[in-house]
Amino acid sequence: MKKLLMISMLLSLVLVGCGKPTNMTDLLNYKGSYVGDNSAVGHIIEILPAHEHLDGFELQTSKEPYEVTINYKPFDEATVELEDGSTSKVALNEVLQGNSMIILSLVTNAEIVNFNIGDQETITFDRTTLSDNYGNDLESISEDVSSLQNFIKTYTVK
Repeated sequence: MKKLLMISMLLSLVLVGCGKPTNMTDLLNYKGSYVGDNSAVGHIIEILPAHEHLDGFELQTSKEPYEVTINYKPFDEATVELEDGSTSKVALNEVLQGNSMIILSLVTNAEIVNFNIGDQETITFDRTTLSDNYGNDLESISEDVSSLQNFIKTYTVK
């Protein structure tokens, strides 16, 4: 039950942004992007929850596996506004895992997403582990608006 609750919180992040609900169409505009497209990856990161803590990002494109590294100023939790206007405090690790799932579903050749939290720590998520843990082909999450909504409903129904 705890895992289902955590998954619900993670997946609800797709629909929300810090301070304003995230427009799924905005995210889907970047479906099929590549790690080498600095502009597209940057826009995705700016739409995701916790963007107010963003302190830059880097793309590793010189050899596979291709990586996205996001630098955040330290934070413990993010305030996320849900579509119904309610807000929720979401713990750092849950925000990062949710953001990594979204990035990996949109950026075709990304295999690893690293998050540097100030000088404190680096947290890494990879496509294979997330797919194995959640039983999903991450790319299918963002196939279209309907797929994204259905995917979220699957995990948010209590």
